[in-house]
Amino acid sequence: MPLMDEFREEREKIKDAPMRAKMQYFADYYLKWVIAAAAVLIVVIILIVDMARHKEEMLYVMFANFRDLGRTEADIEDAFAAQYLEDPKKQRINAESDIYILADEEAESNSSTDAKLYEKYTYSDQQKVTMQLAVGGMDLMISGEDVLRRYVEYGYVIPLENLYSAEELKAFEEAGLLLTVDGKAMAICVDGSELLKNCLEYNGEKKDSMKIYAGFTSNRRTDMAKQFLEFLKYLQ
Repeated sequence: MPLMDEFREEREKIKDAPMRAKMQYFADYYLKWVIAAAAVLIVVIILIVDMARHKEEMLYVMFANFRDLGRTEADIEDAFAAQYLEDPKKQRINAESDIYILADEEAESNSSTDAKLYEKYTYSDQQKVTMQLAVGGMDLMISGEDVLRRYVEYGYVIPLENLYSAEELKAFEEAGLLLTVDGKAMAICVDGSELLKNCLEYNGEKKDSMKIYAGFTSNRRTDMAKQFLEFLKYLQ
């Protein structure tokens, strides 16, 4: 029987049927298709909204072992976007500060209850950092000297000679701003930032005297990363 004839025949059967029978017929033959169509429509709407809200990530900066920066991550991101991004409505940076890493062997070997809890808390953060570095998702790592040295030794930090001219490096060196490892300039001191002063913390203890450095961990967006370091000087 042709499909249209079958449809007409089924319609005639329920034409004078009670409302309960009509609803049951609809549930038996059409409800699953209506639900499927509604689900597809919802997915399409979600995708359209997500695409409309999506912003291209222009930079990812990680602050390790900083507490009470005085500004939220959103504040830092918005302030940088307003000054440096061409289209803040479509572009963004990611500044993550809720990251804690055990600083050195002394902290790792500390058997106190507080240290053990801190070690457990920071384990997932260290895994996250390692994953970001492995896939090249992080552009800048900002931390105390000992943590940054560790990641230099792991091979995740790019030598500054690959990013700056000899003249620029000389100026940094004369100003005492370079972290040198095995004869290579690997990071730039950012102690001058008001935002970072008195915020460095290890194993629950403030480390006001430790120098703070920024290391480049990717060569994909180095120009933007350099702009962030300039921005950091004046951020309070």
